[in-house]
Amino acid sequence: MAVWTEQLIEDYISLAKDNKLKGTYGISETNALRDGLKHAPGITNGRVLVIGSEIPWVEACALEAGAREVITLEYGKVLSKHPKIKTMIPDQFRKSYLNKTLGRFDAIVTFSSIEHSGLGRYGDGVDIIAIARVWCVTREGGSLTIGDQYNYERDHIKFNAGTWYGKIRYPYLATNWKQHYRGHGQQRVHVFTKINVNFTRTLGYYLTIPHPYFPVNNTNKHYSQANQDETVYKISPKKNGFFVEMGAYDGQTFSNTLWLERKHNWTGLLIEADPDLCRQIDALKRHVWRLCACISDKLRKTEFIQSGADGTMASELDNDHMQIIKTKRTISVPCFDMAEVLDQIGVQHIDYFSLDVEGSEMIILESIRNKLISGKIVVNIWSIEYRTWDGKKNIVNKSLQKLQNLRIFFQNIGGYVEHSQLDNEHGDNRDGMALDVVFVRI
Repeated sequence: MAVWTEQLIEDYISLAKDNKLKGTYGISETNALRDGLKHAPGITNGRVLVIGSEIPWVEACALEAGAREVITLEYGKVLSKHPKIKTMIPDQFRKSYLNKTLGRFDAIVTFSSIEHSGLGRYGDGVDIIAIARVWCVTREGGSLTIGDQYNYERDHIKFNAGTWYGKIRYPYLATNWKQHYRGHGQQRVHVFTKINVNFTRTLGYYLTIPHPYFPVNNTNKHYSQANQDETVYKISPKKNGFFVEMGAYDGQTFSNTLWLERKHNWTGLLIEADPDLCRQIDALKRHVWRLCACISDKLRKTEFIQSGADGTMASELDNDHMQIIKTKRTISVPCFDMAEVLDQIGVQHIDYFSLDVEGSEMIILESIRNKLISGKIVVNIWSIEYRTWDGKKNIVNKSLQKLQNLRIFFQNIGGYVEHSQLDNEHGDNRDGMALDVVFVRI
């Protein structure tokens, strides 16, 4: 039985970070896989399945890319002593699936395995069947990263060597998967995503209930960029308030609501469209509802660009915002009506609504305009980011236009006054120079 020590795998991770990990096929092939993993949804903070692996270099690459846990499926038994890596043989895998203890994976990774029989070795299902099976255990929005022998013009098989995939075989191999990225390397790395474009699941699938409340040591710590949380509390100094934070990012960094929750016992709803970030929110175990979807009164789904804190709806990506987008990974996410979400929670009155959706603010506001006018949704305090930033500077004329659009919106709604503008850098709260604008219901 092969044994993977913790030190061995940590050494591999260090070599990968230095671009020196040879793996099984050399440094360039290892780096081709590492590049592909950067484009694979579900890797960061995800539960990752590696198919076919005798030497744990693929696992090391997954951990280097940010995986929370790695399960290796290998024909021969392997003992892993690394706390983040577990191993299974095919029989264990099948039994766990049938008795419903296997669970879902956020990402699948396989390199030079499926072009051989079974899981890279001797006796399990053939390549296409193996990939079809892992589709069944991958969450919607998850990914499949494959490195295999690739020759677009010449599909062929070499006796006792492997299968080369091209324009005929590759579409069969990737049935039901959507191509997301094609990288480089001799064994061309492809990244696919599992997307259910019909989004037949109901709201309850994407909406999670609050974790139980637990005390923390430092309740005085603030996370807001521009003192949004303190500003809200000064306006409404109450306990047990209810907030909505749309564009929640990871639930902690730059959070406008975490201090209110921990210091003053507020609760609320965090809305984030990026499923990778939703998993980071869930890991915090906040005492809040969490919706992993977009808000719309018209759309059932939308295309969303995954780029960490700068992620945005693809339809709202302009040239300035494009300058700060680190990747162009696009996924389809489901959309739900805001009133439907609040009805599910059993809330109509919102004490504080933080809106920071990287350029999509007006679309969100327009989607709830009629509910605000009718009183179906009531919001006491808003903080809304309006600054247009290209990564180096504030685009003042566009920031001014956004601010003016927001003012017109709230004037038309009626019942609100502009309270203040908040800046996170130089305290410059002039029109077009601040980060957020605050509106208060009168």
